[in-house]
Amino acid sequence: MKRIPESIWSKCLTVNVHPGILPVFAGRHPQLRALADLKRSYTAVILHSIDSDEYDVGPELSTVLVNMTERDRDDPNAFFERTRLIGVYMVAAFLIGKGANAV
Repeated sequence: MKRIPESIWSKCLTVNVHPGILPVFAGRHPQLRALADLKRSYTAVILHSIDSDEYDVGPELSTVLVNMTERDRDDPNAFFERTRLIGVYMVAAFLIGKGANAV
């Protein structure tokens, strides 16, 4: 697999994932659990329509956090269904290289 070229991921929306929100979802995926356990905010990259069979996106988060707000804590299942339908992947920035510093 090839690395995602900067021409693709540099245009992707970047969001901050707050540690206070991560624990709501962390039990669902080991990478989220690890981030939550660090108790720090990390910059995350949302990759729209990236084919994970073609590109190495790091450990894929199949049920992902996308623009999650405190409001989404009330109904995490609906939030996961909504993001799954969009087909968006979130990968912690350090997994793909640039912008890897904790906030």
